Amino acid sequence: MTEMITIATAELDSLKERLRKLTRDTSRLQVAAELINRLSEVPGLDNVVETILQLLLESIGCGAISLYYPVGDELWVADLHGGRRCLEEADDPLVRQVLVTRCFQQSPVTKTKRGLTAPDPREFSIWAQPLLVGPELVGVLRLEGVLYDNGEPLEHLSSFFNYAALVIKNEITGYSVFREAYDELRTANEELVREMVERRRVEESLRLTQFAVDRASDIIFWIDVEGRLFYVNELAVRLLGYSRAELTGMTVGVVAFVFPDNVWPLFWQKIRKQGAVTRETRFRTKDGSEFPVEVTINYLQLENNEYAIASARDISRRKHEERQLALAYERARTELRAAAEMQKHLLPPPAAIRGFRFAWCYIPCCFVAGDVFNYFQLDETHLAFYLIDVAGHGVSAAMLSFTLSTILSPRNGQLRRLIPRQPGYEIIPPLEVVAELNRQFQSGLDVASYFTMTYGLIDLTAHYLTLVQAGSPHPLLITGSQVEKIGCGGPPVGLLDGMTYEEITIPFAPGDRLILCSDGVTECTDRNGDFFPQDLLKQLLCEGADRPLSELMELVEDELRRWRGRDDYDDDVTILCLQREEV
Repeated sequence: MTEMITIATAELDSLKERLRKLTRDTSRLQVAAELINRLSEVPGLDNVVETILQLLLESIGCGAISLYYPVGDELWVADLHGGRRCLEEADDPLVRQVLVTRCFQQSPVTKTKRGLTAPDPREFSIWAQPLLVGPELVGVLRLEGVLYDNGEPLEHLSSFFNYAALVIKNEITGYSVFREAYDELRTANEELVREMVERRRVEESLRLTQFAVDRASDIIFWIDVEGRLFYVNELAVRLLGYSRAELTGMTVGVVAFVFPDNVWPLFWQKIRKQGAVTRETRFRTKDGSEFPVEVTINYLQLENNEYAIASARDISRRKHEERQLALAYERARTELRAAAEMQKHLLPPPAAIRGFRFAWCYIPCCFVAGDVFNYFQLDETHLAFYLIDVAGHGVSAAMLSFTLSTILSPRNGQLRRLIPRQPGYEIIPPLEVVAELNRQFQSGLDVASYFTMTYGLIDLTAHYLTLVQAGSPHPLLITGSQVEKIGCGGPPVGLLDGMTYEEITIPFAPGDRLILCSDGVTECTDRNGDFFPQDLLKQLLCEGADRPLSELMELVEDELRRWRGRDDYDDDVTILCLQREEV
C-alpha cells in the first residue's frame, strides 16, 4: 500500500514561492552571466564602453543610456549613439549625487494616460548606477526610461555592474589582477548555470528521445561494451519476433550475422575510434527467418559510461530493386554488345580498289560509337570515301551514325542522280552532298543531332581527289616525306541552316597518302589533360611513310595508347588512310 504524505498548505505555499524565486534567480543569473560573457570578449576602452551601453539597452530596454567615467583628471561621457564628450563636471544632477555619495540614485517619473494622472505600480524612472571597484568609483551609468515592477530595482544585474566596473578600471589603469579574479568568479557562475540548464535539457531530451525512439521507423538497439542489448524499440520487438524481455540481455550477435560474439571486442574498438560505422548484414528472427538490413552503429559516451546505438533499416525492398536493376543492366549490356558487333560488321574491311588501298584504326569509347566511315566504288570512274563523327557518345550517336551510313550507301540516291542522257546518271559533287545533308538534318528538335564529316571523291581517269571538310580535323596529305594539312575547315553538318561549304580538288599521284581522323585523335588527352600533339602525329606519319598502311595504323594506335596511359578513351578514335598504289 502506498503511504500518503500530507503537507500543510502554508508549507506548500512556501515551497512554491521558494521554487518561483529559485527559477527567477536562475533566469536572472543566466542573463547576467550572458552579459558578462559577451563583455569579456571585447578589447579596448571605447569598445568596452560601447558594449556596456548596448548590452543594457538589449537587456532592460531603456529609453536612453549614458556612461560617465573618469580618465585621469578628465571626466568623459558616452551615449548609445556613439558620441563621446569630455566634461569639466557632470552635467546631470543624479550623476553628481552618485559621484559624491557613490550610492545608487533614482528619480521616478509618473506616467500620464490620456491626459490624466493615474497610479500605476509600473513606473518609468531615471537611474544613476555607480560602478564601483571596492570603494573606488570608476564610472556612473545614467539610465533613462527604466521600467520596473513595484519599485524593485534590477538587483540581478549587480554582478554585471561589478564586472563592468572591473573591466573599465582594468582598461583605464592597465592592471589585470582584478580581471583575473573576477574571471574565476564569472567562470564558476557560468559553470553553475550551465550545469543547471544542461541537466534540465538532458532530462527533457531523454524524455523526448525515449518517445521518438520507441516509435521510430527503424530498429533501434542500445548496446553495452560487452555487446549485450539493454534497450530495444517497438519495431525491433515486432520484426524480430522476440519479446522485449527476451531481447534485453541478449548479445547482438544472436540477431545480427555481422557482429558475432567472438569479434565484438574488435568491432567495439573500431566504433570507439571512428565514432560511427555502417554495414549491411542480415537479421535472424526468432523463427529462424532472415531479412537484409543496413545497420549504422554510433559510439556514445555519457557520464563515464560507453554505449553503442544501433539503427537498422529493413532493406528487403531495396535489395529486390537492386537485383532487378542488375538484371536490367546486364540485359542492356548484352544488347549493347550485340549492337557493337553489328556495328563492327558494318565497317568495310581493309581493301584495295582500282589502284587505291584503304586501311583504318577504330577504337570506340563505348560499346557502340558515333564514328562511322566507308569507302566504295560509285561507278567505273569514281571512288567515294567519308569519315563522320556524330556529336555525343553511346546509343543515340550510334543510331545517327547508322542512319548516315545508310544514306551515304552507294545504292542510295544521295550520291548519284538520274539524268535523261547516257549513262542515265551523274555523280553528285561532294559540295552538294554535304549541303544536302545539312539541309536534311535541320530538325530543330535536338541540338545534339549534328556531326562533323569529310567526304571525298576520286576521279579514276584524271587522278584528281575532290573533298569537302565540314567541322572535322584537317585531312593530312602525305607526299613523299612531306605532311601537309589540307581542307577549308567549314561548319559541322546539321548545326545551322543555310551554311556554306567549300570543296578542294588536288592531284593525287602514285604513292600519295591521305589521312582522315576524328577529333578523338586530335583531342586525346594524357593523364595531365594535354592533347595529343599534332607535330607528333605528323612525325609518326613521316616515319611510317615507307611502311604498309596496316603497319602505319598500328604505329599510330600504339603511340596513342602510350600517350593516353590507359586503354579507355573519352571519345571514339577513328583514323581512315588511303593511298594511291605505285604503278
